Amino acid sequence: MTEPVFTIGELARKFKVSHRALRFYEKQGLLSPERDKRRRLYSQRDADRLSAILKAKKLGFTLREIGQLIAGGNSGQPLQLTREKCLKQIERLERQLAEIKGALTDLRLINESVARAETRVITLGSTSSTQDSGLFNFILPIFKAATGLDVHVVAVGTGQAFAIAQRGDADALFVHDRVGEDKFIADGFGIDRRDVMHDDFIIVGPSTDPANIRGLKDAKRAFTQIAAANAPFVSRGDDSGTHRMELRIWKSAGVEHEPGNVWYRDLNLAMAQTLKIAATSDAYTLTDRATWENFKNRQNLEILTEGDPALVNPYASIVVNPVKCPQAKFNEAWIWHEWLTTKPGRDAIASYRIGAKNLYFLREQTTR
Repeated sequence: MTEPVFTIGELARKFKVSHRALRFYEKQGLLSPERDKRRRLYSQRDADRLSAILKAKKLGFTLREIGQLIAGGNSGQPLQLTREKCLKQIERLERQLAEIKGALTDLRLINESVARAETRVITLGSTSSTQDSGLFNFILPIFKAATGLDVHVVAVGTGQAFAIAQRGDADALFVHDRVGEDKFIADGFGIDRRDVMHDDFIIVGPSTDPANIRGLKDAKRAFTQIAAANAPFVSRGDDSGTHRMELRIWKSAGVEHEPGNVWYRDLNLAMAQTLKIAATSDAYTLTDRATWENFKNRQNLEILTEGDPALVNPYASIVVNPVKCPQAKFNEAWIWHEWLTTKPGRDAIASYRIGAKNLYFLREQTTR
């Protein structure tokens, strides 16, 4: 070191750490100050290394792991976190983000319940796929301009959307699980289910395709080959319509997921977040096509299996039954329901594109 630039006091103040911490890092071999008489003198390299140490600690890495990484840097390799540790930390942070988003959803529901009587707004319990695909950002301004009504979207998995409505915290639903929809109607919580639109599910995975499913048009066979290859697969695991479809395919393939199936991971995350994990871990997953088209950070992911008629993904609109849930804003919800399922709403959906691609296709009207 030719030009020391920091005393221990200056370095401590710069990074808001104690003198004791700096001496400890020196003892661990993480910092290497020079001595000038009785003073420790730190170079810019020490300052950069301390910055890396503090960032790595904040991300959950141990001093032993940090020391190993620094040793790697000294041998000419770049100072970087190991891929395996990075992936674990990414998953941990994604889970924390999902928990924070869940808490925000609950707080927004409470706030909505306070404000709903004062404003012309309805709460729509919806699958997260229509949010992740960008559809709501496109059609809701058109609806508000036509009716003056605001729509507050609670974008969660379809199973959670049913639960929210059953608690009386939603006025209408926009979901994609026919079995669950029929049960919701049969239990008296919803009325006038109407078909709206569809896209389809696809199986995406790494370009290396270790399970050799590229080009298949049979989802059951694709899942069978993924399981046989013990190829990494990430599941939404959130009781969404996509997750329910995935579980039906595994069941039809005769595959059961035991705790020891290390190749299969339940994430309890929305679709866009699940795709992020699949991309960073080179894993397969099932996704709706619309969210995939709106997903940019694909890395090595590709569409590998598509075109199975069993993967058609229909969406429906349901109004919450005011007899079962007296607090529901039935009149306002009906305005939304009518708009969405008649020409104005259908025209808005049909005109939504990403690039030149239509993402959703209108379905013939059926009601229940």
